[in-house]
Amino acid sequence: MRKVGKSIFYEDSEEVKQEPSDGIVEARNAILVTEAEYLGHLKVLTEAYIKPLTPMLSDIESQQLFGNIESVIKSSEKLVEELSMTWTSNDMYNVVVEAAATYLHEYVQYCSGLPTALSLLERLLNEREEFRDKVCESEGNVRGIGLQSCLLKPFQRLTRLPLLFEPLKSAGEPVTPVISAITKENSSCRRSSSFYVDL
Repeated sequence: MRKVGKSIFYEDSEEVKQEPSDGIVEARNAILVTEAEYLGHLKVLTEAYIKPLTPMLSDIESQQLFGNIESVIKSSEKLVEELSMTWTSNDMYNVVVEAAATYLHEYVQYCSGLPTALSLLERLLNEREEFRDKVCESEGNVRGIGLQSCLLKPFQRLTRLPLLFEPLKSAGEPVTPVISAITKENSSCRRSSSFYVDL
């Protein structure tokens, strides 16, 4: 019997020994693939926007606009790394539960500053021509992926993540603790951000 951290799934159970169906394999893979794609969007935010825009902002403005996005990126990198090693087994579910219990709280901190970030972005675009021109230039360099869209990605990802586990739940996989753990962080994000994003 092998555990991953505070494991709630046991590798030597009869259910785990069975070969997963194609649907289960596809659903697990979708979680890994979409997390990697989401991480790619966060890196676009860093390369296309944070690096060129930060010199144009005060330290306070930079902190308000981008918050703790670097910590969020590190969280996603860690999750992608761990999912890539476990997605073929039930250990994958342990990884996500532990992520929700440890470093996904970075998302709550990020979301708490998101209303301020979006308000500041609107003001900067309206009041600073140089800033607006740089944002437009950066957007053109990344095929129209806007700064506001990038800033919303962490909130949207945490909201959508539980939905990716629903096909696994329907297939009888033991993912209820996973969905509950993510939903808890999701609820904290919504409360801390004090706004609703239509997804």
